[in-house]
Amino acid sequence: MRIGLIIIAIVLIFAVFRALKTHFICPKCGANFKVSVLKYIFTFHSMGKRMAKCPNCGHSELMLPKWDKR
Repeated sequence: MRIGLIIIAIVLIFAVFRALKTHFICPKCGANFKVSVLKYIFTFHSMGKRMAKCPNCGHSELMLPKWDKR
């Protein structure tokens, strides 16, 4: 049981880190935006892409997260 909790904790830490260090670029209007950690973790995702909705134009589709520049 402890091993399972440790694995879940590690996965959550990695997911939070990735959510904080990535952003999306809208393919329709080109706006850069971030989503909340909870949306990032629990949203539909497939083949490296995540469902995201642009706050600028409202376009929603599977988008590839981009790493933030340092």
